[in-house]
Amino acid sequence: MEKLEKKMFAQALKYLSIREYSELELYRKLQKKFECNNSKLIKETLDKLKGYNYLSDDRFTSSKVKSLVNKKYGPNYIRLKMLNFGIESKNTNSEILKNIDLIELNLKDLIKRKFQDSTFEEKNKLIRKLVSKGYDSSMIFKKIDEFLAKNESS
Repeated sequence: MEKLEKKMFAQALKYLSIREYSELELYRKLQKKFECNNSKLIKETLDKLKGYNYLSDDRFTSSKVKSLVNKKYGPNYIRLKMLNFGIESKNTNSEILKNIDLIELNLKDLIKRKFQDSTFEEKNKLIRKLVSKGYDSSMIFKKIDEFLAKNESS
């Protein structure tokens, strides 16, 4: 049993040397790799990694949210994605709040680049696209109105 434990720990370190993982994501990856249903052994490995501070959901959340924000995704998409990684929404929400200025700037930029003319069809197309990227509809309407007001006064 000890040999499998060492192998699992070494494999987990290998994964973590490449990038950050959430605890759930690494659990699934180890379970699949070792075709192992011994959740106690996997949990012990994860606890050991957390003890050495090699595995941290907080660090993972921070880096993943930043990465998604940089890809211009909105808060709703980010929350959903993080839930898939097993991250609690309260942790995700605090990271989103830390990045809210950049999120709003991204939304403004997307509107500026994608909004060609103010026809009804064009506006609806843009709104659908932004909602699919995870932006909240109230935030979208606010930024579109600001954009239109700015362009009318120019």
